Amino acid sequence: MIDEFEEHTIHQSKFLPDKYFKSGLFGNYFTKSMLPKENLTKMNTFEDKDPIGNPLKKSSVDRFIGQQQQILSLLDKSKGTNLSKTKVPLSLSKWIKLRLGDVFRVVVYHNERHLVQAKEMLNNYKKLTG
Repeated sequence: MIDEFEEHTIHQSKFLPDKYFKSGLFGNYFTKSMLPKENLTKMNTFEDKDPIGNPLKKSSVDRFIGQQQQILSLLDKSKGTNLSKTKVPLSLSKWIKLRLGDVFRVVVYHNERHLVQAKEMLNNYKKLTG
């Protein structure tokens, strides 16, 4: 979800920042579906993105850390941008646009889901190896 387009959108935005961010209806729904919660709801993933059965590689961890640095950089660059009025097309469909603030929320919650999943895997591993 984070790509060069978001950075371009931030730089091209003509909207001055507001004091408060107001989530859009679709963006808020999409964000809440990503929010980690007890009994995490399983979500389908693209086959080429599914890590089940594959060993964890250092390059995957490095890529994840790089993406975290990238999101921090984009958040910093967006300080002068209106997060409610600046729109970003979804990677799934260029016809559907989310507010920039909702895109940031989705990315953060998506990453939190991954961290919850990693903790669960670690706990299961500890139980198995006792």
